Amino acid sequence: MRHVATDAQVHYEPLGTTLALVSWNYSFHNLISPILASLFAGNTVVVKCSEQVAWSSLWFIGGIRACLKACGLNEDVVQLVICLPDVAETVTRNPLIKHITCELRCCPRLRS
Repeated sequence: MRHVATDAQVHYEPLGTTLALVSWNYSFHNLISPILASLFAGNTVVVKCSEQVAWSSLWFIGGIRACLKACGLNEDVVQLVICLPDVAETVTRNPLIKHITCELRCCPRLRS
């Protein structure tokens, strides 16, 4: 049996501002998962939700921001963008965005 190297290192390198493009189904899960991942990695996060779940996404974001505030953290590290698909490219092309996460089947333009 061969042994692989036993030394490993983890480098903590936050990216900055991340963008999560989330679909309409499972709106709470699809909204909170990239938020948690981004915050735990030390990033700020902008979530672009489907316009079909705008109201519930605003409500969920309000709860998340209230939790951040209750913990003494800056609630502005989580932002929500609601826009129609034909203007979403404006958000994805923003130079402040350092990483984009989404389901590729929901974001065919990002595949290339």
